Amino acid sequence: MLALRVPGLAFILMIYIASIVLQFVSGGWSILLLYAFTILIAIFALLHWHSYRWVKKRVILYFAVQGLITFALANLMTGFFILVIIGLYAFLIGQIIGMADRRRTFLILYLLLLLVINSAYHLHKGEVLHFIVIAAPIMIVIITYAATFFAQVDEKIKAQLTLERLELAHQQVEQLTLQNERQRMARDLHDTLAQGLVSLNMQLDAIHVHLAKGNTERAKEIIQQSMKRVKSTLADARSAIDDLRSKSEEIGVLKERITSLMDHFIESTGMACLLDYRLHQVLDVRTAENCYYIIGECMTNAAKHAEAKTIWISIWDDEKGRLHLTVKDNGKGFDVEKGKKKRGHYGLLGIQERVRAINGQFNIKSTKLKGTQIEIIVPIQGEMQDE
Repeated sequence: MLALRVPGLAFILMIYIASIVLQFVSGGWSILLLYAFTILIAIFALLHWHSYRWVKKRVILYFAVQGLITFALANLMTGFFILVIIGLYAFLIGQIIGMADRRRTFLILYLLLLLVINSAYHLHKGEVLHFIVIAAPIMIVIITYAATFFAQVDEKIKAQLTLERLELAHQQVEQLTLQNERQRMARDLHDTLAQGLVSLNMQLDAIHVHLAKGNTERAKEIIQQSMKRVKSTLADARSAIDDLRSKSEEIGVLKERITSLMDHFIESTGMACLLDYRLHQVLDVRTAENCYYIIGECMTNAAKHAEAKTIWISIWDDEKGRLHLTVKDNGKGFDVEKGKKKRGHYGLLGIQERVRAINGQFNIKSTKLKGTQIEIIVPIQGEMQDE
């Protein structure tokens, strides 16, 4: 910004020096008038230094004050030497044309009126025509140059402001991206390691019960199932880690993954699990991945919290190109509003975040002693259509 202010200050300094030289050569000034002229020029230059703020916020006030200062400076000059001060009028008019977006006509007429008053006060009848002949070309040249210069200055200021806004927006996008990535990582870790550990904990409880009863054969069977479950959980964890590195890897056919998940679940919990799969369209990787983890979380919640005996999973697509996913259990149910507000209930929160990530709709119904039903509608292609 310093480089943009220097040319204007140089022009003001040139006017100041020319005025002092001419007045002292003619002997028309006293020391008191010199002080007054110097103070007014200094105020004019100071306002110009901060003009890039004033022109955008207080445009009328800025040019009104600068016009009055120029008017006062002209009144300190004598006779034809007012020609020097008209340079400041031309300078201000050029600044109005180049930078003022509002009230341009009003401000230009205001400055021209002050100039006419100055000229009428200082000039005699015979000098008016000569003054116009000399002043008009000078003003045209100065106004043209000043208008071009200040227009370039204004464009550069706007470009800098736009760049600053873009940098700020870029920083906000980076922060939001990091936040979303952390949330996604938390969901993936929860849906792989946490679910696997919950299942393993249930199996260990069952082993403990069977060993206490002396049923070692059944305990060995559950141990074998637990070992398989650990391997499966580790594989899911590796898949989640690989997914963090690259999103292009296929995650497999959704139905096969759900069936495998159900088999592990039935082995580890002993609960009945039924699947109604009527999906005819191919899902993108992101939608399939999120649906798979949503189903896993619903099954884990049913076993861990609902004390359910049976889980029903239904997946189908409709003629509008939407996927419908329903997970229902016959557990003890819960208060939905309290469940949403409960601290540490990350499973329900994770489901909501995954549904939101694929632009879906989420609805949960639960009645005490009658079970819970989670319904999800996801657009297979495009945005969610309103009913």
